[in-house]
Amino acid sequence: CVAAVEAMAAEALAAAEAEAAADKADALTEASLKAAEHHAAAVCAAVAEATTAATRELHAAMATLAFELQDDEAENLVRWATLTEELTSTESSAEAQLAVLAALLQEDEGQLDDLLAKMAIQRRVGDALLAQQAEALSAEAAEQQLHLDAEVQRLKLEMAALREATVNDHALALSEANEAAESRSAMQRRVHEQALETAIADARRQHEAAA
Repeated sequence: CVAAVEAMAAEALAAAEAEAAADKADALTEASLKAAEHHAAAVCAAVAEATTAATRELHAAMATLAFELQDDEAENLVRWATLTEELTSTESSAEAQLAVLAALLQEDEGQLDDLLAKMAIQRRVGDALLAQQAEALSAEAAEQQLHLDAEVQRLKLEMAALREATVNDHALALSEANEAAESRSAMQRRVHEQALETAIADARRQHEAAA
């Protein structure tokens, strides 16, 4: 029983301490909230004051800018009038220059048409001359080709005749050489026969003399 009472007392003490800690924390939280509220109020007041000052400065700047804009507007009107006058003068000058340029272009177009007509005539004349030259060259080439063909045919005939004559000359030379060789061979044979006959006769005489 004593242990149970002590346990219950310990639990009650722990609960009391926890409650006291919670109360303390709530008090601290409330104090922090109040301090934060005071700080926020001070910040809002400072912001409001700064906003008011900035608004006053902005109004003053806008008033100054309005005066400056009025001055600038008057100056811009003067500048605009000057620019308008200059632009009008420039447009008039440009129109005059365009008129002169148009006249020059018309003149150039007329000259260009004349030049194109002359070029067309020269081209037709050149084409006719080229056609005549081409016909003349073609006729000359055909004539030269005929002459060349005739010359080639003549050379072929001459070469054939020369070849035939060469063959005949070679055959004649061979025949003459054969005849000369046969003649020399017959002469040598006769000389050899005569020498042999002489030797036989000498041998016969010597044999008869010895007998």
